[in-house]
Amino acid sequence: MKKVILTLVILSAVFLAVYFFGKSQVSHQVPAITINKTNGYKLLVDGQPFLIKGVCYSPIPVGKDYEYNFWGDTNKPWLLDGRLMHEAGVNTVRFYRVGKNPDEVKQVINDLYEKFGIHSLIGSYLGFWNWPPPNYADEAFNGKIRTEVLEMVRLYKDTPGVLMWVLGNENNYSFDRENIQRWSSDEIDALPNPEAKRKEKARIYYSFVNSLAKEIKKIDSKHPVVLGVGEVASLDIAKAQCPDIDVIGMIAYRGDGFANLFRQVKQRFDIPVSMTEWGAAGLT
Repeated sequence: MKKVILTLVILSAVFLAVYFFGKSQVSHQVPAITINKTNGYKLLVDGQPFLIKGVCYSPIPVGKDYEYNFWGDTNKPWLLDGRLMHEAGVNTVRFYRVGKNPDEVKQVINDLYEKFGIHSLIGSYLGFWNWPPPNYADEAFNGKIRTEVLEMVRLYKDTPGVLMWVLGNENNYSFDRENIQRWSSDEIDALPNPEAKRKEKARIYYSFVNSLAKEIKKIDSKHPVVLGVGEVASLDIAKAQCPDIDVIGMIAYRGDGFANLFRQVKQRFDIPVSMTEWGAAGLT
């Protein structure tokens, strides 16, 4: 059996004010995933409170890179890993992106769910790590990403193990930080200063993500849509542009605690928060 590297970035589900409680019920039917907003936020799976306990999962063999198609690995590493994760109390995995073969992807999601009761967060980078870098001010680029995302939803919305859709990862770093997948347009370049350019890029990007969320909900009403972000710098702009987003998927590396993270989120964009990556400081 090939050795695999199991990415064990802790995936928490801290929702503002209230945790998600409960265990999943394995079923061949597509469970209804909802958010109860009475007395705080609770994630419900078929009406039962659910606490996400999980990892970001990408089993890459030694000597391979992130392009390796583990979905089609004949050794099926997710079966061994699924058993180990189940024994460790894991009930959810996060996939940063799906494979190119829908049958392979469904097999992995189904195996994890039916054999081990493990749900899946299904994500898309929204082209962020493509080369050349993405340009969210380019309608042609956005149209290509929209087609890919909506096809992903159509393909997997009826797969029982799917928990939520995650749009983006740290895409906001292309305007909230320097020299990360930079993009622009003539209109943005004409703005008078860096802060004005940052805000306009944030407005353009978050507006695009919200348009995806609206289209997703026309296709699939059973799964919440998550906005994947890194830290809190532009969440106030996200609030103005993303009324159709259900959950913030927060990435924050602040050490052995969260410090004032949740207070900052509540002040800037008060919706449920799922910690999709977190850990020691200085890793990003």
